[in-house]
Amino acid sequence: MLGIYNLAFGNVENNGGLDDELITNNGDRDIILATVAQAVDKYTQRYPRRWIFFKGNTPAKTRLYRMAIGINLRELLQKFEILAVVDGNDEFLPFQRSMIVDAFMIKRRINF
Repeated sequence: MLGIYNLAFGNVENNGGLDDELITNNGDRDIILATVAQAVDKYTQRYPRRWIFFKGNTPAKTRLYRMAIGINLRELLQKFEILAVVDGNDEFLPFQRSMIVDAFMIKRRINF
């Protein structure tokens, strides 16, 4: 698959690096997830043929992403193709709520 881009987010360190290990408990989880979803939406509007790869840096974060996608799956599938890596396989399968997911790929649906 060509045109795959990795989505990573975290806090920018003073040296310009990315700290994706930071864990906060300040109640902003839903705001962060909504901000990331908006960024993916805008990015894929501009680059609809590009796939975005993402996963959590811990199994708990990947599970959080799976739950957020699962809750909004019907709405998301109207705009996006969503694939998942399951059980360490190299193959991406169409995402389903019941999957135990290792990673995700998402791409905007192109309507003709």
